[in-house]
Amino acid sequence: MTQRSINRPTLVGVAILAACLLTSPLAAQATAYVAYGDSITAGTGDTEPEGPGAGYPVRLEGLLVDSTVLNRGQSNGTTLDLLERFDAQIGNVDADTMLLMIGTNDVARDAIAIEDSIFNINQLYRRASNSGMDTVQATVINRWPRAKKDPDNIETQQLNEAIRDYAGINGRPLVDVNERFLQEPRAFALYYSNANPDDVVGHPSPTGYDQIAGAFGDALQDIDTANPAPGRISPTNGQKRVARGARVQVDLWDFGTGIDATSIELRVNGQPVTVDPIISGRRASLIYSAPSPFLGQVTVGVTARDSASPPNEINREIAKFFTVQTNFPTGDVNRDGRVDGKDLLILARGFGLEPADFRHDPDADLDQDGDIDGNDLAILVENFGVSL
Repeated sequence: MTQRSINRPTLVGVAILAACLLTSPLAAQATAYVAYGDSITAGTGDTEPEGPGAGYPVRLEGLLVDSTVLNRGQSNGTTLDLLERFDAQIGNVDADTMLLMIGTNDVARDAIAIEDSIFNINQLYRRASNSGMDTVQATVINRWPRAKKDPDNIETQQLNEAIRDYAGINGRPLVDVNERFLQEPRAFALYYSNANPDDVVGHPSPTGYDQIAGAFGDALQDIDTANPAPGRISPTNGQKRVARGARVQVDLWDFGTGIDATSIELRVNGQPVTVDPIISGRRASLIYSAPSPFLGQVTVGVTARDSASPPNEINREIAKFFTVQTNFPTGDVNRDGRVDGKDLLILARGFGLEPADFRHDPDADLDQDGDIDGNDLAILVENFGVSL
């Protein structure tokens, strides 16, 4: 009897430990990882040249026990490029898990639709599986404000939402690097590099690469430091000419301990509104129909915590859309509801261009005389700072 009373808790403990290891989505079973991606994986912007000593993979290797992390990042890669390079780059690599962070160049080149990016990502999962590897995917970081393409990060946000939806719906793990960066209000000053300035994406600084490595390291070791984050949002962020009677729908995903349903708050135009969250596994769906039609600019914010200890929380505006017949301020070139430096940058890029030039943006021709010139600049400066 005495022997049984001693052994039974031990056996139960072993069984519980085994079950945790088997069910944990990112339990650190693998000892060899290969990081696959674009210049952000390669390490552009780090203090070291691109290669084995740069970027997040070498830092991640230092965070993991008895593990190796190979760097197979390559500059200028899109999701399609990674598919085409797969066999040559990592098809024969002896690794257990592929770490995949890709998609920012799909947005930069404006040639690959988001649904095509997700299709290509799915094919990369398949190729990795056929090579005997699991895949852990990450969201992509925001583009910095001086990027020529998507400086407002509207398309980048939609890509990340689609990545979360894809991972969540298919029951796959996700490392939310984007949310980790968003949690730092001074991210562009602290996490982005000025060593190799560019107007395409914006690359991490050494501190930024530390943060990316930390996000992967926490997830691979089942340390939940990721907050709930948005998947599909309707109307989409930045959408214009939205029907005044549109309903708001937000899907939240959590890839850790799960969302605390009691913590969820949806805000419309800064005010809490009544919603009954529909919880299904990792996802919480919020649907709101306004008692009266919307008018002009509408903002959507959300607060939600997960069940981790201590909890991780999202508490911010996640979308802004505009109803039909919205009267935008004069000088609001990008139609985001405010005349600011972003409008000035757009006007500057088109300054001096005539309508025949393919780079001519008619929205920057504020006086509608056919030219983007000093008169348009004067109009913008006069209205600088005006908002809806």
